[in-house]
Amino acid sequence: MAAPHVAGIMALIKKKHPTWSPAAIQSAIITTAKDMDLDGKPMVDNKNGKPASIFAKGAGLVNPSGAMDPGLVYDRNISDYKGYMCGLGYSSSNVELIIRKHVNCTKVKKIKASQLNYASIMVTLSNISPNETVQRTVTNVGDANSEYNARVVHPVGANITLSPDKLQFSKHNQPMSFNITISMVAPAQVPGKISEGKLEWLSKKHVVRSPIAVIFG
Repeated sequence: MAAPHVAGIMALIKKKHPTWSPAAIQSAIITTAKDMDLDGKPMVDNKNGKPASIFAKGAGLVNPSGAMDPGLVYDRNISDYKGYMCGLGYSSSNVELIIRKHVNCTKVKKIKASQLNYASIMVTLSNISPNETVQRTVTNVGDANSEYNARVVHPVGANITLSPDKLQFSKHNQPMSFNITISMVAPAQVPGKISEGKLEWLSKKHVVRSPIAVIFG
């Protein structure tokens, strides 16, 4: 029953914000979800009774009222998807079939999946590639003059730095970009281990939460 519930919430958000893209609506649902259960405790995987992994719980429990007013959204456009699909190795003609516009992948700036402007973040770190920097862009859909400060929960075995770590908006619908660098720290983690963290942008009215997953290779 999760899918029809979320579909209904998306319809309500679209009614309130008719100009929002599907990506913006998805972002609003992800970043306002509650990452604890209804008793304020860590979520449990019903299959084994153990704490739920990030892949089991996703962003958490959907918060319909919060998603109506998320403060910030991570939006995406055709250019993002072109770079992503060309980066995956799709031919220009195949990408054209999907986006219904002319594409020349040889001239498109290709991006990895981790660079897609998604409301969550996942990277793979190893001794060969011990750090990765990803860029995200958020759009202010709240009050015109809003200030957000970053709060980070670091994944075990990794360190997160942001630049900038404060976002100052002066307009409604104003976009701002920031870089997130995730780096391995000692001691080395077991290959295949998945570590979880989160990034929160805090204002006087909003908490904009992004789950972070680090896979150690």
